[in-house]
Amino acid sequence: MALDYSKYTFEEVVNQLTSLLKKKDTWEDAYESSTGQTLIELFAAVVDLMNYYVERRAEESYLQTAKLRSSVVNIVSLLGYLPRRRVSATGSVKFTLSESRDYDVYIPKFTKLRNPDGLYYLTQEEGVIHAGGTEVTLSCIQGELKEETVTADGSSDFEYTLQESGIENSNLFVSVDGVLWQQVDSFLFSQAEDLVYKVEVGLDGKLIVIFGNNRFGKAPEAGSLIKFQYIKSEGSAGNIYTTGVSMTVVDTIVDEQGNPVDISAVTASKFLGGEDEESMEEIKYYAPKVFATGDRAVTKEDWKVLIEKFRSVVSAQVWGEYEENPPNQEMFNVVKVSLVLENWALPDDAFKEELRQYLDDYKTITTKINFVDVEIYDVVPVAIVFVNKLYSLSSVKANVEAVIEDYFSLNRDVLGRSARLSDLMRAIDSVEGVEYVHLYLDIKENIGTGDGSATSFSGTLHLTPVKKFSVKVYRAGNLEGQDDGQGNITGGNISSGSVNYDTGAISVTFSSAPAEGEKIDVRYQQDKNGDIEVNRNQALKVLDKEITVEYVR
Repeated sequence: MALDYSKYTFEEVVNQLTSLLKKKDTWEDAYESSTGQTLIELFAAVVDLMNYYVERRAEESYLQTAKLRSSVVNIVSLLGYLPRRRVSATGSVKFTLSESRDYDVYIPKFTKLRNPDGLYYLTQEEGVIHAGGTEVTLSCIQGELKEETVTADGSSDFEYTLQESGIENSNLFVSVDGVLWQQVDSFLFSQAEDLVYKVEVGLDGKLIVIFGNNRFGKAPEAGSLIKFQYIKSEGSAGNIYTTGVSMTVVDTIVDEQGNPVDISAVTASKFLGGEDEESMEEIKYYAPKVFATGDRAVTKEDWKVLIEKFRSVVSAQVWGEYEENPPNQEMFNVVKVSLVLENWALPDDAFKEELRQYLDDYKTITTKINFVDVEIYDVVPVAIVFVNKLYSLSSVKANVEAVIEDYFSLNRDVLGRSARLSDLMRAIDSVEGVEYVHLYLDIKENIGTGDGSATSFSGTLHLTPVKKFSVKVYRAGNLEGQDDGQGNITGGNISSGSVNYDTGAISVTFSSAPAEGEKIDVRYQQDKNGDIEVNRNQALKVLDKEITVEYVR
């Protein structure tokens, strides 16, 4: 009788062997402390260990169960999927002279800059401030320019592994004896004298540069000097989400006479697109989906996957004419796209144009892309949490805040995701120590900022209909008044005010003008049974949390 291969734990193997041997007339050594039993247990331990490694290796053969990055990368390579390497943020910087000069001032390509956090940036183009002028704006990329050299040995298929990790994905420059060679995806269509190379990513994440064999692509001659220049990137850390950030010009800038000049630099745009290398979880999620697109954008899922694969895009919504309400036949062959980037950033025009060019390789020629701006609304969850007396109030409060942060976290499903009060309450109730909770969700919008003279402010609350008795007006963070359920707003320094619960139109007049810079904010609830419902191009973001914890009486 053979062993049952499906029962291979130590205890199961011992029991099976013992039962089998007891049926043998020659086996009489069945005492628990006997030498025979020791041999059985020794054999079972070896079988258990061997089966453990066999099962682990079997797991590494399947995408969803693999735990080693090398296994995941090898599996998705069968799908033709290349995991994303580190990508640098890009943007523009304005260079300004302290005073105009009589000679042109040249700013070379790869001029080094440093931001307040100590990260380096490089100009991607050369620029000039002409005599009499004071400024120029240049495109820049985050990273440091690095260089490695090696002497070719003349062999076919010569390859070299770059020593640095974190190399930016599209800025590698390879020259042989001062002549720049071109990168190709494959040598298949290369001729013997073509100055080309290809790049592969090793399992350790480092780049391997491979040259031809004098049949498909030229092989560098023995003794020739090969120089590799690349940009070492900090990935997502290099994103800058505001403009006007001061940058230090590290390199010396001179005019055409060679005289050093005093020059300053500030960001003229956001720096977006920086992203870290793809995690194993992302590879497992995206590889099958990208493979399913067949390298074309036809279905809604094709579009969504390809857009979310683009650098820094976290969440995207895509829709066509039949998903409009009501259906809009005039939108024929138009695809509407909304997207949110890392850190809740929204794409600027330059980013949209880059994404449009990327999608041109996948969409049909007649399809037009229409970007729809995303609307992000601030949410303030207000909760009273009643806690079991056996638990610490502070630890329970921290855990509840973590649950709320997770519920409203920025992820691929954030666009068009409504907030369901019952779901959030269920999540809070599951926190250890919570007995029950009272919860509601405020939406916060700004309707103006004081200038020291204006007393009246008006605006529109966008997530309608507005719940009666929920509208509260704040001035410089202080509660001034609220609605009476009839559309009137009274209280504090408010001389008059009104709100239309259906349209969201709101106006308020103060008896004294708010000081310059004082913000006029409104907090309200949507009249949706405690929920907040949003459209496909809208998202909810936690602004603050008002969590009170107390013991159950």
